Amino acid sequence: MTDQITSDRSADPFADPFADQNEIPTSTMQDLSDEAENSTLILGRNVSLTLARDTLIVVDETVPSSSPSLTTCCGLISPYRLPLRLRRTAHIPTRSISYYHILAADLSFDSFTITHASPPSPRSKVVRPTRLSYPVQKDQRPAVAAFASKLLRKAYPANTLKNKRIKVLVNPFGGRGTAQKWYTRDVEPIFRAAECELSVEQTRYKGHAVDIAEHLDTTVFDVVACCSGDGLPHEVFNGLAKQPDARRALKRVAVTQLPCGSGNAMSLNYHGTDAPSLAALAVIKGVRTPLDLCAVTQIVDGEEQRYLSFLSQAVGIVAETDLGTDHLRWMGDLRFIYGTLTRLFGKTIYPCDIAVKVAVESKSAIRRHCREYHANALEESTESSQSPNTRVPLALSSDDPKKLTTNDASPIGDSHQPRPDLAANEPAGPLPALSTTISTPLPSSSDTSSSDTSTSGWTPLSPYPTLGNFYAGMMPFMAAGMNFFAAALPHDGTVDLLTIDGRIPRLRALHMMLSLQAGAFFNFDEVNYRKVSAYRVVPRAGEGYISVDGERVPFGGLQSEVCQGLGVTLSKSGGLEGPRFE
Repeated sequence: MTDQITSDRSADPFADPFADQNEIPTSTMQDLSDEAENSTLILGRNVSLTLARDTLIVVDETVPSSSPSLTTCCGLISPYRLPLRLRRTAHIPTRSISYYHILAADLSFDSFTITHASPPSPRSKVVRPTRLSYPVQKDQRPAVAAFASKLLRKAYPANTLKNKRIKVLVNPFGGRGTAQKWYTRDVEPIFRAAECELSVEQTRYKGHAVDIAEHLDTTVFDVVACCSGDGLPHEVFNGLAKQPDARRALKRVAVTQLPCGSGNAMSLNYHGTDAPSLAALAVIKGVRTPLDLCAVTQIVDGEEQRYLSFLSQAVGIVAETDLGTDHLRWMGDLRFIYGTLTRLFGKTIYPCDIAVKVAVESKSAIRRHCREYHANALEESTESSQSPNTRVPLALSSDDPKKLTTNDASPIGDSHQPRPDLAANEPAGPLPALSTTISTPLPSSSDTSSSDTSTSGWTPLSPYPTLGNFYAGMMPFMAAGMNFFAAALPHDGTVDLLTIDGRIPRLRALHMMLSLQAGAFFNFDEVNYRKVSAYRVVPRAGEGYISVDGERVPFGGLQSEVCQGLGVTLSKSGGLEGPRFE
């Protein structure tokens, strides 16, 4: 499995926060001391739990210490790096657990259990539920309940929904046919430990997820999680689009991916990983994030057809590489590299006519656009993180002393609490009308005098006789290490479009391919990179491949228009993971 993509905004989530420091800065020590003074739970004579700024610090004298070293090991941190009041002896086993990895906190009649996601080894890409359980005396229970309430508020901030209601779709045929095994082994234990409400269903045929999503009651689920490649999310979006109240259906339910296929772009871009258990953790802690969708129209058998795309559309080398190498799925992501290199060296061309509605033209303007977007997103995220959540304060119920409960006497983790309709402010009804479709006449390169306002801002439909690659994308990474669209943004109202001539020298083409992982593909002069709000591409050949979200569609004219924020997904931080493009 390929390396995990990590955000430049966060370090290894399992790393000791002080592992690379010889001394704690004075300011950090003061923060820890203040937190310890107000947020420490003492359980007996041997255990203390402290809510620090970013982590839960566990000091447990009942766990034997094997070494007096001050260095860190397997998540343990030296007691000498703790506030003075937490140093009981020189070698007390101490661990720090980030709030991101806290899954649940449960108080029973005589014990307090904290469940967190833990890696079996420091460099592992797998996490497993791990439980810390401590005895609780009767007179301690009010203090433990208050501590648990604080812990869960830190583990699930205001913009993160706890106890998500998840519809899980498993594609047992996708990728290498291992989706069910990975779900059972890596995903389900994390979901269960986080006390999520699950409804699991296997897809039985191509298009089954469309049928499921079309009839899904979106008021009883928060998330549709696709245990698959990128094909199942494509089907789910299009199934929700068929509902009578499609706009609200697409807004109520966040569609996300648990990476179990040969193409796992959605998880790579929004969860920062292609590991199923890490993606499951990202879903549990996920932030609802608006997602632009493209409305694609084609003429098929004389009738106009419309469907949604969340990831990419391709004509030329990428489409042929994706769809023409289906027999090589056993190679995983390597099949895309193999197929692309084979066609690049052959200098294959795909003549087309293309028209675009440009939003941002030059590469320098695109850089400015991305900087402004990130600045605005940071301001919005600060405001949203302070917004009220549906969570209510926790207290103890005298009616059932075995459960930690909310003030309305529903148990902690109860996903049946009334939840607000997240699409209540969205206009009801079917999908929004498009300004133009594939049936709308566009001006040609020889006729620029059209007075039709619906085509205002479009370039003329112009010939590209030596086109090698036509590729439109809405996320940076199309596969692990393949950062085609470095400037892509989740909901800026544009799709990133690149066109490349098919006659570039082979060595130059190889250098371009090798630059993808570093995100330097954008910088090549041969890459014509634009942000557009709509485009039309009409192949001149009689047959070939067109790919939409990795799925084959009829070969012929295709038009795409961006519907800003039409869908919703889950992300770790409210946006895309990976290197920030500026």
